[in-house]
Amino acid sequence: MGAKNLHIARAPKPDSRWPVAFLLSAATIPVVLLAGLSTQEFHTNWQQTERELARSADATAEYSLRILEAHRLAADRVNDLLRGLSDSEIRAREYDLHQQLRALIPSLPLVQTVAVLDRDGYLLLTANVYPVPRDRDFKDREWVRDLSKPDAPVTHVSKVNIGRLDNFLFFGVSQRRSGSGNGLPDDAFDGVINISVQPNHVSSGFADLTTEANDVVALVRADGEILARNPGFEKPLPPIPQESDYIRGINGGLERGIMRGVSPVDGVDRLVAFRKVSGYPLYALVARDAAAVVGRWKERLEAELLFGGPAILLLWALVALAFRDTRRVKDAQLELARAQAQRDAEANFRAVFDSGVAGMAILNFDGSAVAVNDRLLSMTGHSRDHLALGRWSWNAVTAPEFHEADKGAIEKVRQGRGPESYEKDVVRADASRLPVRVFASLLPGSPGHVVVVVEDISKHREAEARRDLMTREVEHRAKNMLAMIQASVRLSAETTSDSHALAAAVEGRIGALGRVQSLLSESAWLDADMANLIRNELAAFRDSGEGCSLSRCIIEGPALRLPAAVAQSLSMIIHELATNAGKYGALSTGQGRVIVKWSTTGHDSPAICLSWIEESGPRLSEPPTRRGFGTMLIDTVVQSHLNGTVARQWEPSGLVCDIRIEVPFSRSETLVEHGAERRRA
Repeated sequence: MGAKNLHIARAPKPDSRWPVAFLLSAATIPVVLLAGLSTQEFHTNWQQTERELARSADATAEYSLRILEAHRLAADRVNDLLRGLSDSEIRAREYDLHQQLRALIPSLPLVQTVAVLDRDGYLLLTANVYPVPRDRDFKDREWVRDLSKPDAPVTHVSKVNIGRLDNFLFFGVSQRRSGSGNGLPDDAFDGVINISVQPNHVSSGFADLTTEANDVVALVRADGEILARNPGFEKPLPPIPQESDYIRGINGGLERGIMRGVSPVDGVDRLVAFRKVSGYPLYALVARDAAAVVGRWKERLEAELLFGGPAILLLWALVALAFRDTRRVKDAQLELARAQAQRDAEANFRAVFDSGVAGMAILNFDGSAVAVNDRLLSMTGHSRDHLALGRWSWNAVTAPEFHEADKGAIEKVRQGRGPESYEKDVVRADASRLPVRVFASLLPGSPGHVVVVVEDISKHREAEARRDLMTREVEHRAKNMLAMIQASVRLSAETTSDSHALAAAVEGRIGALGRVQSLLSESAWLDADMANLIRNELAAFRDSGEGCSLSRCIIEGPALRLPAAVAQSLSMIIHELATNAGKYGALSTGQGRVIVKWSTTGHDSPAICLSWIEESGPRLSEPPTRRGFGTMLIDTVVQSHLNGTVARQWEPSGLVCDIRIEVPFSRSETLVEHGAERRRA
């Protein structure tokens, strides 16, 4: 049933026009197939690009929302820090408050600075300048003007400006100051808290959200002001004109869409997908050069012409030769030329059929196979022996749910409605599935047959799956981080009545989350080393000035890698234990110390056994009876998030807390045996 056994039916009587007609039919096969392939691929390529850009715009909007929410929470923290203080008290305590704002900046890597202005637009306090110039007012800045209005938004996002104190680019995430000690009514305008964000640092995170390196990604306000753009910029960019299709679409209420137009920034014709950032008058844009989209299609077309062009030229050369011979030879010579032309045409068709460039088969209208090339047999996991034994058929290698699509395509071709293109799954000999695209057409010169070309599209499907996974991962990380921050703020407020203590507690817990995010980013959010995680938390506690010296915190145990979710939970536990030790336990005195050690169980029921041991701390007459927020947080995280248990013992020398964690982990190639190495925090 190979192609060499296929014979095109001959006319019953000699006809001088027959060889030419046959060659025309044979030459038309690759032309028709190439035309159908190129047309279908052009539309498929454009639609695939639109889907890619839409997914990237969704991911960019989620990324931007995470950034804005984090900086809105930072503004809330600054407001809580200043709550109850009048303008004069802030000026009197400027140095102390300046140091606290300055310490906040490292936990917010995208922030340029933090500034606090009074209701007249004069600077009260900044994180990067001390002392602030008293004679400089900023009442002309748009966030001061807009937030002073009665209908002011809760959070204001400004256009890109140049800093008057440091000449750096920034856009502001601002909100009204509330709860001050100035004695004004609650709804009165009493100044502004401005978080200045670096546009080019924001845009540097856009690169991982697109599928093409040359895609342009931007964060734009609804009025056309460009806040961040990949690639970055050195001065504020001109806004998108109000008469552009994009601005008109937004003004018409669109929250997402795809359109094509010329960029006002660099004059390049691009295909643009946009998506609204939830809760803000901002939009994420992802754009790709229209020329690049067409260029990708041209590259594939050129590759097809590279393989099919010589065969097409050869067939059409034979057609020209047949026309010349028809005019010159006599009837006997014409009969001989006709026989030779048919043999040559069949040989050329066999060369195309057996070339292996694509899977091909010739079918009857009932779907039975007349000929199948080696490439298609290989794609379906069969051999030519299987074909000879009748173990291969077009229907058998098609997944059941696509049988009707096969029948419909053959029927359309039989009725002369042109080449037909569709996608389906073929079932390989090992029962696995392979996604393919099928092009079906009538076989010229043989009206009772259909020729099908089968293309492997598994790589396209895998690329789409990777993009979908990336979008879900960005959404999951953002939601998980915000959920942990919200839970920490809510539970801290429920257990702490003093505003300064609440601010310090929330700041410490958010700081712990921030440190573990930095650690996880080093492994692309896959996992974190347990020793490094504990060392980072204890080092941060030491740097806070609570009395933890280099020699008073010891960690020891085997090298382990923890999944991202487990690492986040464990960082909160270590933070709470260290905070308690600094306030009430071994680290609250000059002689106390803390030992953190862990071990692992066997392979049948793998678990991590972590011990927190405090020595030489204050002696307690009796164990504490009050369960604070830290205790409740540790119990909840261990039991609900880590599927573990907590046991506490109040020894004379201090607290001993044993935690068993039954969660996934992996061991490094080289383990540090228990007690063989002691790492100083």
